[in-house]
Amino acid sequence: MLVPIINKQYEKDKLMDLINSCGLTKTQIAKKTKNPPDGYGKVSIQTMYDLEFNKPDNKPDQLKVFQIKEILRVITLNQGKEISLSSFLNPDISKVRVVLEWNFRKARFESPNLFDTQAKAVYFPQWINQNPNIKAVITYPKTVDDVDFAQDEWYKDHKNEILNFRKDARVSLFDSKNNEWNINKKENLLWRPCLVKVREKNYYYSFVPHKFINDNEVVGNRYLGFVYRQGQHKEFTDGKYFVPAHNYMTLKFDEIYPFSLMDFTLDDQNSILDLE
Repeated sequence: MLVPIINKQYEKDKLMDLINSCGLTKTQIAKKTKNPPDGYGKVSIQTMYDLEFNKPDNKPDQLKVFQIKEILRVITLNQGKEISLSSFLNPDISKVRVVLEWNFRKARFESPNLFDTQAKAVYFPQWINQNPNIKAVITYPKTVDDVDFAQDEWYKDHKNEILNFRKDARVSLFDSKNNEWNINKKENLLWRPCLVKVREKNYYYSFVPHKFINDNEVVGNRYLGFVYRQGQHKEFTDGKYFVPAHNYMTLKFDEIYPFSLMDFTLDDQNSILDLE
């Protein structure tokens, strides 16, 4: 079941106020919408004008999440300022806050600097009654041009620019309440990808436990990200390609959480990354 993105008249009124005051006509907005990868999907002129008609609460507008996101993208570009998707959403739509982002240079997850950036969330229009303890972490696949890419460094250098989320983001989810499995359910963590807070540090590793030495010390594989290495495959003209790298190590930690879902891609209809 998809939850209507706009469910009440007052929610639509906020959206219509934005549309009518943005400096573009509804026809102009529709013509500026784009399909992926440049946009989130075309929005027809008819759809834009259908928003003018009031509908009873039991027959809400059938906008899709990608359509409202695309409308906001066009208005954002026209006005030059960020507009949060959550300002216009039916509150029944589930969202999961992004609490960590991957730093490729240091091969670890770090908390976003909210003094320089804005809080982000992943929206799931097909989910209802979402567990509020579920949190999200984000990684971005490395490209040849991004050998030293670190998302936090990008934000620092581009904090005055309009935020354009990379569509190749990978999202993983974990339950923030599952933080005591290392005490009474160690066997359930073995050979399972986990998010681990390093002892007395403010950053996290992606780690696969192999053996617990005690409640807060473990031996296993730390994920280092994808590295550009020499290979034997002839189809690569330069003989190099990206491969996942790991480091077998003993790690002392404060907290450990099993990932409940790993590295899924956003599809702009069932899940979308936006400002919270």
